[in-house]
Amino acid sequence: MSFRTCVRILGAWLTLIATALPIPPLPYVPFAAQAQVLPALPQAFVDSTYAPPSGNHINVPSGGNFQAALNAAQPGDTITLAAGATYTGPFTLPAKSGAGWIYIQSSALSSLPAPGTRVSPAQAGLMPKLLGPGNSNAIRTDSQAHNYRFVGIEVSPSPGAQQHTLIYLGASGGAWNFTFDRCYIHGDPSTGGTLWGLQADAGSVAVIDSYLANFRDTIWETTAIKVTNGTGPFKIANNYIEAAGQSVMFGGQDPSIPNLVPADIEVRGNYMTKRLSWREFDPSFAGTLVTVKEVFELKNARRVLIDGNIFENNWKQADQDGFAIVFTPRNQNGGAPWSDVRDVTFTHNIVRHTTAGIHMLGWDNNNSSQQLQRVLVQNNVLYDIGAFANNGGSVGRLYQQYDGVANTTIDHNTAFQSGDLLHAVVHTGVPNTGLVFTNNIGDGDVTSDIAPDPASALSRSFPGAVFTANVLLDGTASAYPPGNFFPPGSTPVVNAFYGGDDYHLVPGSPYKGAGTDGRDIGADIDAVNAATAGALPGVSVLSPQPVVWTDIVNALAVGDALEQTGECLSGGLSAQQIAGNGYVEFPVSDPTGDYVVSLGGGADLMGNWAVHIAGFTAEVREDNWTLKAHTPAAAGDVFRIAVTNGQVQYMKNRVVFYVSGTPPQGLPLTAKATLWSFGATVRNAVIMSDG
Repeated sequence: MSFRTCVRILGAWLTLIATALPIPPLPYVPFAAQAQVLPALPQAFVDSTYAPPSGNHINVPSGGNFQAALNAAQPGDTITLAAGATYTGPFTLPAKSGAGWIYIQSSALSSLPAPGTRVSPAQAGLMPKLLGPGNSNAIRTDSQAHNYRFVGIEVSPSPGAQQHTLIYLGASGGAWNFTFDRCYIHGDPSTGGTLWGLQADAGSVAVIDSYLANFRDTIWETTAIKVTNGTGPFKIANNYIEAAGQSVMFGGQDPSIPNLVPADIEVRGNYMTKRLSWREFDPSFAGTLVTVKEVFELKNARRVLIDGNIFENNWKQADQDGFAIVFTPRNQNGGAPWSDVRDVTFTHNIVRHTTAGIHMLGWDNNNSSQQLQRVLVQNNVLYDIGAFANNGGSVGRLYQQYDGVANTTIDHNTAFQSGDLLHAVVHTGVPNTGLVFTNNIGDGDVTSDIAPDPASALSRSFPGAVFTANVLLDGTASAYPPGNFFPPGSTPVVNAFYGGDDYHLVPGSPYKGAGTDGRDIGADIDAVNAATAGALPGVSVLSPQPVVWTDIVNALAVGDALEQTGECLSGGLSAQQIAGNGYVEFPVSDPTGDYVVSLGGGADLMGNWAVHIAGFTAEVREDNWTLKAHTPAAAGDVFRIAVTNGQVQYMKNRVVFYVSGTPPQGLPLTAKATLWSFGATVRNAVIMSDG
């Protein structure tokens, strides 16, 4: 039965088809708080595609002069270092004229994992090693140095050596275009004492598919990736990152460049953790106390996308209370009042095995700064929040806001913690405004330093908050606005209640479809699982992935196919999202079918940028079903809808045949399938997002 002959539902919508009028999007139930203020996503992304240059090849054997090779190399050249050989720095990357890249790579590169797969210490024997001597970098740059890519290189201190920074990119910000690809960067295994692993004070820096580990010190904070004077954009993707202080920090030292705020930051698919042997009271404790802070921290950053990561193992062992994730604007040394944290998107992450969850600070409480604002925390899973309680700290506290946080949305998260659900720390008395807290699962109540009960905490510390459609186990029902749920703490809300790590709602749950947007309360577990699938094994989800169909209506997902099952309105949405550059691609299995694949936001089954397959033709449809272009479609043709640097392109067999005049809006986007004829099927669709 064709969609055009189906008259059983959405009659008015179909009438528009019959009269050849533009078709509006399918009906959409709006999110409860349309007044919410959402963060801006990054405006630029780093293209980290592995594309070896075609210039000269310079081989540096064991015992050879690597610095001389760097000096002689020209843009487009490749320097090959001998696998297993040791080269002692410091090495300086010179400034060169020209736009080509210089690659520095291992002679055993072909034996290393392919691009998109993370390396590990097990592959160290296949890498040349660059050593940093005591009190000196292993790698540093000239001012205006640019376009260097390290591939398959190990970087560490010389045995027993200590230095402040192992790799320093940038000279007061005057350097750009650096990529570390499948590299092993680590501290000294015996002495520690290297404070910063990679200081990325440059423009356009990528760290991908790499392994950064064992940065620790007994006195000072240590950080694996640190940015203070870098402009951006930054890409940190598919890495293992381990430090006793922070795995990643933006800010924490006043920029030397006036008004500089690192911006356009992409942090995706990483596994960030700490060694339990660093924790006092742990059975594996190595016997030496090191300074432990948080896992991830922003002190000066704008337009940050943090998606698909796993953050774990954090406890109190210094002057921080055990929060794994910290968003705190800091004018660290008093000379940078422009320091700012805003437009932060924290989605599809797992935060686990930590004393406390996420801490936010409105303004620096020591020096003048800008206000923290526009933070989205959505579709995350947080569990075992309250771990390592014998180390002390804010044990079990899930979310904390401190004096004047503005415009945060905490939506569709699934969390289990042993302490407060949301707490307000009050020193100055400035309330936290613009809070939207919806569709979450968690334990306990909202509290405040200045309030005796949840109702007072909301009214005094979070005035005007939108607080609805939340499941609060053991919460105080009488203290909250209507529209929330308060099951006893022993209620099995998710499958993980019975063991394992399946955080889907239990079968028959009353919270299915009960969200303000008609979706299940709690995180979209399929989307979280898809986004974090590569974080532990180290296989980048930024490579094309089979579409995982979710929110399926009148259709059946079997293997790689989504098939219409008999109703006229049918289809589904991808669990994966495109937050910057990316695409959805699908082969034509039946050119006579009647179906649509599209990209768009929201919960509709039809997106703004669509390819309609029917009658051996592929039609480009936009702007409420306006026909923009068409091309023949045969079985086996592959169509792609791609978002590329602010533009939507349509491709047939990888050749562009139409470029949209409508720029991508409403990011992130999902892939959508709309199946209009009986048996219509979309097969083998893949999706990729690199930003």
